[in-house]
Amino acid sequence: SLVHDDEGSTILLQSKPFSSGEDRGKEPATTTRVRAKLIIDCTGHESRLVLKDDRDSAPPPGYQIAYGMLAKLNEDSIPDKTRCGPYDKDAMTLFDYRTDHFPPDSLEASKAETAPTFMYVMPLNDNRVFFEETSLVARPAVSFRECKDRCRTRLEYLGITVEDIEEEEYCYIPMGGPLPARDQRVVGFGGAAAMVHPSTGYHLCW
Repeated sequence: SLVHDDEGSTILLQSKPFSSGEDRGKEPATTTRVRAKLIIDCTGHESRLVLKDDRDSAPPPGYQIAYGMLAKLNEDSIPDKTRCGPYDKDAMTLFDYRTDHFPPDSLEASKAETAPTFMYVMPLNDNRVFFEETSLVARPAVSFRECKDRCRTRLEYLGITVEDIEEEEYCYIPMGGPLPARDQRVVGFGGAAAMVHPSTGYHLCW
């Protein structure tokens, strides 16, 4: 809950239950009372504290969606270990929008033209590379499954064999939407204030 008065604001913060070991169950959630002169909300796009300004109509947001994987590659049959497919391991690739991994005139190629995605490649060390298939912005959003399938199809076409996936990343960024109401006592910041660049998805963070 959140209560304002003449001298500031009082907010009750509730933690999530957490497990402290296999032999013990989940610890109960705890509630902390915080008193502040000013509350700055950095909880992201799904903020429950910042009131949105509904006096000016705003178009519904588009969405940036991405699926990423930190992959360990099988390079046993690759003679040139300085590259993985067309990607130089000494460089990062940001926007690979090529669609030649889809058959011409196929449903997949048509979908990629309507809602394009690009590959982001960040070589790390030896045979460890981070790949991410990203929909820069779409309305409605491209699904995580679609990004994941396109990523795997692209890598297979390029002859890049994934031996193991160490981590996976799922990225969801609303692009646009209403701004915070100006006559409120909570200051939104970052995603909570729709501070998102409309063409990149980069935003201000606290």
